[in-house]
Amino acid sequence: MHHSHNAVAPCFGKEVPLKVWIDRDPWESNLAGCESCFGQFVIAGVPEHACILAYQDDSSETLTILLRSGEYYEKLVMSPTMREGVACDGWSPCVSFEPRLHNNECPECLGRDLNSPLRA
Repeated sequence: MHHSHNAVAPCFGKEVPLKVWIDRDPWESNLAGCESCFGQFVIAGVPEHACILAYQDDSSETLTILLRSGEYYEKLVMSPTMREGVACDGWSPCVSFEPRLHNNECPECLGRDLNSPLRA
C-alpha cells in the first residue's frame, strides 16, 4: 500500500483513488456521519479523511473499498456509474452485515457499567 496523489480515476468530473482501505473502528462517528463523510469522499475524491488508512492505484476503472467495521471486513467494488448511488445512499446498503448505528457503542467501549441505572 502506498499513498500517491496521482493514483486517481474520474468521478463526477473529479478524481478518486482506485483502491482505498477504510477502518471505521477508531472513530466515534455514528453511521449517518460516517456515510455522509464517505459520500463526500466519493464525490470529491479527496482521500484525506481520518478513517482512510491507505490508497493506491490498482490500474482499474472501478473504485475498490476495503472496509473494516467492528468484526466485519467487506470489499466493495464500484463501477464509475455505481458511485453516485453509493455516494447518496451510503455504503451500508452494499455490505453483507448490519453495521452498528453508533460506532464503539458497546458498554465496554464507552466505559459504562451494564448494571448502571444511567446506561444508555
